[in-house]
Amino acid sequence: MTNAQRQAAFRARRKASGESVTVTKMSLPVIDGYDELVLENDRLREELAQVRRELAEQHRAFREPVGKKWSYRQLTALAEREIRRHVDAAVGCGVGSNEWLLRSGYAEGALGLWYDLTCGWQGDGDFARLQALTRNEK
Repeated sequence: MTNAQRQAAFRARRKASGESVTVTKMSLPVIDGYDELVLENDRLREELAQVRRELAEQHRAFREPVGKKWSYRQLTALAEREIRRHVDAAVGCGVGSNEWLLRSGYAEGALGLWYDLTCGWQGDGDFARLQALTRNEK
């Protein structure tokens, strides 16, 4: 049996069963509350647009210079102070405890930030000294 014969047989069986196979476009019933949903959607879009405008405004504010200039010596002193503060706090905790891990991570983070900010103009021995502080080596 060829494909055309199979299709003809299928159509004949469908016709004999009385079912119509005509495809028509059906109109969707009106959904209760559709207008309210459209209004809510429009309100939410406007709220989102407002938040985006405020966020863009904040981004512009952060891009403007603050007016504070830091010297290498000030950055290094601040990094050393923060590393010492977190290492001293970590010493009071049990080694391996969550607080110890957190404080040690803060000290490493302060060192990493200092390194990134001063890369290319670091004084001799400053990195090794600060790194030793994070390990609580005197």
